[in-house]
Amino acid sequence: MDVIFEPQTGLPFSIEVGFFDTVLEIKEKVEKYHGIPKNKQTLVFHGQLLQDEKDVGSCEILQNSRIQLLVAREPDEKPDQVLVEETPPSKKVQLNIKIPSNQTPVPLEMDMSDTVLHLKEKIHEIEPFPVKRLVLQSNGAELQDHRSLHDCELKYNSEINVIVKPSPTGSAGFKKLRVIVLTRCGTKRIPIEVNPSDNVEVLRKELNILQHQMQFQLPQEGYFFIHKQDVMDDDRSFRWHRVKQGSPIELPNDATVKDLKEAVNDMFESCPVENQEMAFNGRVLQDTTKLATCRVINNSEISIRILFTVVIVGKNRRYEVRAHENSYVGDLKQKLSEDYGLDITNMRLQMGPESYLRDDTLLWANRISSGTRVHIAEEYFAASS
Repeated sequence: MDVIFEPQTGLPFSIEVGFFDTVLEIKEKVEKYHGIPKNKQTLVFHGQLLQDEKDVGSCEILQNSRIQLLVAREPDEKPDQVLVEETPPSKKVQLNIKIPSNQTPVPLEMDMSDTVLHLKEKIHEIEPFPVKRLVLQSNGAELQDHRSLHDCELKYNSEINVIVKPSPTGSAGFKKLRVIVLTRCGTKRIPIEVNPSDNVEVLRKELNILQHQMQFQLPQEGYFFIHKQDVMDDDRSFRWHRVKQGSPIELPNDATVKDLKEAVNDMFESCPVENQEMAFNGRVLQDTTKLATCRVINNSEISIRILFTVVIVGKNRRYEVRAHENSYVGDLKQKLSEDYGLDITNMRLQMGPESYLRDDTLLWANRISSGTRVHIAEEYFAASS
C-alpha cells in the first residue's frame, strides 16, 4: 500500500510499504529513495511519535495515510529564514501551535523570554497532554526545555509542532476514561475503559471480546456509535468527541419501525400497528426499515399519524382507502388510482348532492373520519361510459 509523507519543506511524496514493515524499515526506504538519513528522521502519525520497532499494522497505518516527516538539522545548520532584526528578549510574540487534536493551528501569545518548558505548560492548559511527554519542534529541531524562545530563534507566527511521546507502557498514559456503552433500547449498560487519545474504533475491539463474556448481541449488519445524539467518527479520538468520564455511548437501535409501532400499541393499548403511520424528518417510515438506518436515536422526534378507513362509493362498487386526518382529498383520489387502478383525471368527490370536495382541502376540515362515506360524482361515470 502507498503511504504519503509530508516533509516540513518541499512537496509531499508517497512510498509503497508493506503491512509488516517496521518503522525503521520505512525510514530506510525514505533514505533510499529520497536521500534523507534514517537517523535524522522523525515520523509522526496522528500526533504520535512512531517507534522504530513498531510495524505498520500496530501503528494502524492504512492506504494513503499521511505521515509527518520531521528532519533534524546538523548542529551548525540554520533553518532557512528571512534576515530580520534580532528580537529583544522581552518582546511579545504570537506562535502557531499545531496540536494533534486540532485541525488548525492554535495561536498563542508568549514572551520571548519565556522558556520552552513554560510554553509546554501553556499548551497543557489548552489540551491536557502531560507536560513531561510533550516534544516541541520548530523547523525540524527539537526545542529544549531550559532554552528561552529568543534563544530558539522563534519569531512572529513561527509554527510549533506538538508531538506526544508514547508512555513507557505503550498506552496514552492519561487518566483512563470510563464510558458506558448502551445496547439496544438501553437493555445492557457495558462499562469500558479507554484512553482519551484512543480512536473510537477501539470500542469495536472491546465489544467483540465482551459480547461473548456478557452474553449480548451486536448488530449483524454493522453499526456506529452515538455520543450526545451525534454519530461518532471511528478515526477520531474520544477527546476530539469531547467524551467525559462516565459518558454514555449508544449503539444504534436494531429494532424495526414495526417494533416501535408494537411498543406504541403496548403503551396505549388502542393503537393497532396497522393503524399507525410514522414519519421522521418528513419521510414516511416503512415497517421493515431499521431505526438505525433512518438515523433514529435517543430523543428523536417521530410523528405518529392514526390511519382510518374512508369508504368511497362508486356507481356499482364501494372502495376502501386508508388515510389520516391531515391527508388531502386529493390523496384519496390518488389512493383510488394506486390501489384500484381508476383513472382520476376528471374525477370529483362529494359528500352529498352538489357538495363537491376540493382536492386541496384536508380531511379533518371536511369532517371526514373513520367510516365516513364519500361519493364519486355521477358525471365521472357518465363521461366514462
